[in-house]
Amino acid sequence: MHFKKLMPFLIVNRLSAATVWLSAVLLAACNTAQPVSVRKSEPVIQRHAYDKDNRPPEEVGKHPSVEANTHWDYRITPEITVERKKLEPSTQGLQATVLVKRISVELALPIEMWVPEGVSDRVIAHEDGHIRICKHFYSDAENVARECANSTIGHTYEGAGKDENEAIQGAIEIATGELCTCYQRKIIEPTNRASATYDRLTSHGQNSTPIGEAVDKAIQEASAN
Repeated sequence: MHFKKLMPFLIVNRLSAATVWLSAVLLAACNTAQPVSVRKSEPVIQRHAYDKDNRPPEEVGKHPSVEANTHWDYRITPEITVERKKLEPSTQGLQATVLVKRISVELALPIEMWVPEGVSDRVIAHEDGHIRICKHFYSDAENVARECANSTIGHTYEGAGKDENEAIQGAIEIATGELCTCYQRKIIEPTNRASATYDRLTSHGQNSTPIGEAVDKAIQEASAN
């Protein structure tokens, strides 16, 4: 079985698995920095004993699996630098139009496996299958994040607020949402589709389907959608 954490920023269904951290407002200055930079951390995998005295976080503990679950959390941290192009009165106070000049993105993938002591090798192998799926899609995350950021560079966004800072921040949040939606569609959603297919093919680890075969087929089907 598996568990996937909800994103706090994007409006998504419960199959999503990412955390988005918003940067502070930054105004562009003259510089020679590259317009897009991406830094990707290696996946961090932790295995925990799951018993009455050592339980996963509350939201993971509510998962219907009572034997084991794996929790992954795609994280994307965009920092967007903008140039204010226009500032006008609006019904909310002010409306700002900004031009995206530079984007830096940090990516991470912490994964936690929760299993009871003495659990069977078969259960561990099934949970490892979920990890393999996550690592497969994350292997292309840097390229995808760069592509998503490049599609945002040079675009203008509008935001409203009671003052200039709030209006600019609103515009940056819209740009951030667009970038993160792109990342979600190309990395997170395929991971979730593959994971669901993998559980279906293996009956949540209860049938005799070889793990490697199920992982490969699940990834293939998810990538084709």
